Amino acid sequence: MAKKMPIAHGQKFFYRRQEAAWSLGMSLRAIDYMIADKRLTTRRVGRCVVIPAGDLQRVAEQILNSDLVEGVAPGMHGRPASSTAGVKSTKNGKGA
Repeated sequence: MAKKMPIAHGQKFFYRRQEAAWSLGMSLRAIDYMIADKRLTTRRVGRCVVIPAGDLQRVAEQILNSDLVEGVAPGMHGRPASSTAGVKSTKNGKGA
């Protein structure tokens, strides 16, 4: 007979994409890029796409070690806060 693995109260083994994004402080698009790049594995449970908690832990550790801070998704880092930075606006709201 196989041993039962003890489960801590409230421990989750799988996260939905939206929960994973929130847990890591990333956008859903960043999570989707990581899935497409095979940095995160997914499983289907019914109609839901879920990500194993171990994968999220691994990615969180890589982020803390700065392995994924740059290049999580193309064009996500290094952008100016506003795309109109340095552009003067006129009375009608269009750039000069």
